[in-house]
Amino acid sequence: MLERKDIKRADRYCEYCGTKLERKRFNSKLEDFNVFLNRKYCDRECMRKAYLKVGFTNANWSNAHASARNINNLILKKDSCEICGSVENLDIHHKDGNWRNNNLDNLQCLCRSCHIKTERNKQIEYRIRKLTPRETWRLMDFTDEDFDKAAAVNSNTQLYKQAGNSIVRAVLMAIFKQML
Repeated sequence: MLERKDIKRADRYCEYCGTKLERKRFNSKLEDFNVFLNRKYCDRECMRKAYLKVGFTNANWSNAHASARNINNLILKKDSCEICGSVENLDIHHKDGNWRNNNLDNLQCLCRSCHIKTERNKQIEYRIRKLTPRETWRLMDFTDEDFDKAAAVNSNTQLYKQAGNSIVRAVLMAIFKQML
């Protein structure tokens, strides 16, 4: 078969999926050959997937997490929690704890509840606990009877404030002893 010399040909392949690129038709006309030679992807979907930061990234925290969510939406396409199966409030969890590592095998789709549980399990050793109002009153050298009387008529917020505005009795007594 004879090849026409007025038709330009070039074998080009999509840089993301590897399919052979064909010249597109617009209103029954072929796209310009130079435009075809500059095209790298077969469609916008492949271009979006190619621009994702799969693997390690030097992006900041929010950009790396946005990339992880896009990777899930475009490539992994996970639509339920991998632990409980919930389909609401989904997050992307980095298994190794490194939010810069957006490798496909490091990303896990979890609901917010399971995501919080997995993060809490990692930090059990150094968990900081908030003091209760009763404990703050004890630190300020008040008796439990005094606390119970105050708790009957005040909210927890007021109890914290009252404990913070007081002076430790033992310290005040020691100051008076030094003065006299």
